Amino acid sequence: MEVVEASNEIKTHIRHPYVGDLVYTAFSGSHQDAIKKGMAQQEEGNLWYVPYLPIDPKDVGRNYESIIQVNSQSGKGGVAYILSSVFGYQIPKQMEAHVGKVIQEVSDKHDGVVSEAMIGQKFEEVFMNTTQHFTVDNLRVEMQEGEVTVEGDFVAGEQKKHAVQNAQGIIEAVSLVFNGMGVNFDVVDYAEHTLGEGKEAQAIAYFGIKIEDEIFYGAGKGKNISYASINGLVAALNRSF
Repeated sequence: MEVVEASNEIKTHIRHPYVGDLVYTAFSGSHQDAIKKGMAQQEEGNLWYVPYLPIDPKDVGRNYESIIQVNSQSGKGGVAYILSSVFGYQIPKQMEAHVGKVIQEVSDKHDGVVSEAMIGQKFEEVFMNTTQHFTVDNLRVEMQEGEVTVEGDFVAGEQKKHAVQNAQGIIEAVSLVFNGMGVNFDVVDYAEHTLGEGKEAQAIAYFGIKIEDEIFYGAGKGKNISYASINGLVAALNRSF
């Protein structure tokens, strides 16, 4: 395409069949959601069958990086696809709307396409790196005979407490400590998976909590699922403020 454009000095239209820069790109929220679901079900080697993509872009020398771009027309499906395909964050279905709303605000503010880097940065800033109200520091977790002991320095607003709590599970133990500090909530959604491979792999956990009638989501990373879960729960609590 570059040779043709240089030879005839005519720019190829961005939607030109097969070769246009955006011919395989979807901006519409409904189209993005359909492509996301189709790509998730598409198995390598099988007959290509993805909505709004009549051919596999790789068959004509393209890739999947630009098939979904996010702007003011986009919906939650496009954002979730980028978080999964680019950053490895497989957010729960119910979390998609919460994340999509935040990215939509970014798109409206910048009045244009939101880059993949910006989406990843905003997700981590809003849903992961949140320590403004709740924290758990100097954490120690022990598991013995079906019981978990959690010890650490807990902060909830102006309250600070060093606590040792036993429970059947880690989240139950942390929740009991915060409950004792007057912070009441119910866990309504949870998901976890490994992020990365080999020695550099981390665990990541996603939490949806309900406080009164409102649901808040957060995510946390950790060297194992125990620490990731606590970080995710704390992030969700911070989203409530």
